[in-house]
Amino acid sequence: MLLVFVAAVATAAPAVVEIVHAMASHARGAGVALYACSMFLGAGLGPQLAGSLSGQGFGGILRAVAVLLAVGTLLSLPALTGRRRDL
Repeated sequence: MLLVFVAAVATAAPAVVEIVHAMASHARGAGVALYACSMFLGAGLGPQLAGSLSGQGFGGILRAVAVLLAVGTLLSLPALTGRRRDL
């Protein structure tokens, strides 16, 4: 499952950059820079989260990651609905 998750992220990452690029219109550089910053923050905090949850076991880490993915999805929904109205 980890391979499938990593493959999905690797497939979606260029599409996300393209969406950020398209939505930022006149501030494309800033939009892509903020996206890259959020990616680096996630990459830096991920190992810290896994280390702090190591006492919970692999199942605990998976539950925490699932919750974080769900929260991220919920936070992105307003942007997606706003984009559909613009089309």
